[in-house]
Amino acid sequence: MNAAESYPRGRVTLTHLWYVLPAFMLLAVIWGFGEITPADFWWHIRTGQVILELRRIPRIDLYSFTHMGEPWMYQSWLMEIILYLIYRAGGAPLTLLAHGLFITTGYLFLQKALLLIAPRDARVSATITIAVAVLSMQNWAVRPQSISFTLFGLVMYLLTRYQRLGGRVLWWLPPVFLIWANAHGGFIFGLGLLGCFTLSHIWETYRSNRTWAISEVILPIALALLVLAINPAGPIGLVNYVLGFVRHPITRSYNMEFQPLSVRTFTGASFVVLVVLLIAILIRKHYCPNLFESLCLLVFGTLALWAIRNPPWFGFVAAPVAARALAMRPTAKQRISLGNYQINRLLLLCLIVLDIICLPWFRAALPRWGERHGVIRQYTPVDATTYACEHLPSNARVFNEMEYGSYIIWACPQLPVFIDTRFELYSPDEWEEYLAISYARYDWQRILDQYKITHLFLHPERQENLINAATESPYWQLIYQDDVSVIFARSDRFPQISAK
Repeated sequence: MNAAESYPRGRVTLTHLWYVLPAFMLLAVIWGFGEITPADFWWHIRTGQVILELRRIPRIDLYSFTHMGEPWMYQSWLMEIILYLIYRAGGAPLTLLAHGLFITTGYLFLQKALLLIAPRDARVSATITIAVAVLSMQNWAVRPQSISFTLFGLVMYLLTRYQRLGGRVLWWLPPVFLIWANAHGGFIFGLGLLGCFTLSHIWETYRSNRTWAISEVILPIALALLVLAINPAGPIGLVNYVLGFVRHPITRSYNMEFQPLSVRTFTGASFVVLVVLLIAILIRKHYCPNLFESLCLLVFGTLALWAIRNPPWFGFVAAPVAARALAMRPTAKQRISLGNYQINRLLLLCLIVLDIICLPWFRAALPRWGERHGVIRQYTPVDATTYACEHLPSNARVFNEMEYGSYIIWACPQLPVFIDTRFELYSPDEWEEYLAISYARYDWQRILDQYKITHLFLHPERQENLINAATESPYWQLIYQDDVSVIFARSDRFPQISAK
């Protein structure tokens, strides 16, 4: 009998608190501190809107005048539709609420997997879940990636459940990967996890001369790979998208999320701490990871070092290793005190109230908190985009700050952008020109003339040099300014643009 089954019904025990603690803590952090940044989210929901209006998935760029009509793959189309529908139903607050549920659900699947490994001690699963969640905090931006947390956690749970209980649970993998391949490019990490499991299963089966589990393992995994071909681009298009994104020189040069991990960042420091703790646990408990665990640690540890965006997946695969090591404690130490039922009930009530206060609709009413941590990040150019949409001519060609491009795509679709955060869409030369203009290099005006730019939509801090240069230049005049954005128009004294 499980220890939890002997607890009195209807009473809140310490074990119950440990079960729910990760969920309440994660939701409080995401709902209380989460913000929708101007970088990626907005062009994604604009795409969801376009797909629903056209009733088809576009295959060309629709948003920039520099690449309008050129081939472009909207791989995350399914999640883009979901995010747009959520935003349309409840705006930014409901979107942040759903985002928190996506992330938290993934870690709840992980916690459930850990409970299969260490069923007699809820503290182990709760503590490890919270610890590895900290590693991913800086990767919780509101965008289609949130579904990858849900699905990666689900795959981890399915594999763990099969390892512990057997059965036909792996037949859930095909529908999971069918959704994943059409929702976010993070399915590649799921394939990595599945590959580690498959290799270890084949080796263990061969070494022990066991009967091949064709219907339980081989067939569902093979089908999970086959369903990846069911996407608008087909199997070749999907492979080209993934390889093209990874190999694109801009991905590694300009996209900060794909820079190598550094201990000088919060994520890098957290990764080092987690690795040190994991090694200490393995040594202390004399636990040697099995082949599946070793492959996962090697593959996802390497990926974590390769890019800042990857450490969360290492946390997912490291958690079961730590849980198995800690579960080796003597049975006498696995008991958990029931605690005081009244205090437990009060603590549970406090967790519930905390999450309610942190709801996106309520946190804005808190003194100073709502002003400092709005649901939409403060430097989003909301007012400036409204002004540009109302006052700029339909044929305007705007040089915009990179992150502003995403919000302009959403809030003013009739105004094509110069550049945005779809890094791989633009060539290295175009990014070089973007930086040259932003830093007001000696030839900034010539490059603007080359693109026949009529307006500048700038960030007051990141493009301060360009603002100063445009202010002093007779070619440009300031037409709008607030704390977030600055807009210049070409001066009436120099209306002609000599493109060379």
